[in-house]
Amino acid sequence: PAARSAGTAPASAPRIDNAEQRARDADAKAILQQELRRAEARQAEVAMQQAAERLELTQEAGKVGVYDVDLERDSIVWSDKLVSMIGLPAGTQPSGRAGWLACLHPDDRERASAYFDQCVAGTETYLRNSWRIVRPDGEVRWFLEAARIIRNAQGKALRVVGVNVDIHDQKQLEAQVAQQLGFQQALID
Repeated sequence: PAARSAGTAPASAPRIDNAEQRARDADAKAILQQELRRAEARQAEVAMQQAAERLELTQEAGKVGVYDVDLERDSIVWSDKLVSMIGLPAGTQPSGRAGWLACLHPDDRERASAYFDQCVAGTETYLRNSWRIVRPDGEVRWFLEAARIIRNAQGKALRVVGVNVDIHDQKQLEAQVAQQLGFQQALID
């Protein structure tokens, strides 16, 4: 066997040139960035699902339905809870303003429509009103509407985003109290 001289280095692995190493590093970095984006997307999806669940539970607890009116397109989007509160089949959406007005009690329709129009045409940024709806099964229920009017820089109303709250039980209690007070007043007189 041949003896190795004292100053000779042992045989080493083949040398990779700098360009090839940079390409491998870039590929590894791209894979890591892609995995990071996927993880962030999964986290965002979970957060959105949790927010949607919280909104649904909150709407249920408060008997609150959410709506968004696009005034320029005459389109309305109702939350699933609002659709349910009105008594419509799941997945139903109103056909613009006419769809909303059709749900209102005939005795409240003109007043509610005029108030909405007045708020939108003016400079109001909020609106608040109450009226009755008539569900498809004929049941009449009281709703309270509270909304924000979104305007452009010139003051023109573009959208109305708000909630409808089922206040029927409160209205029934108010009527009972008024009836009892009336009965007591009649006894006193």
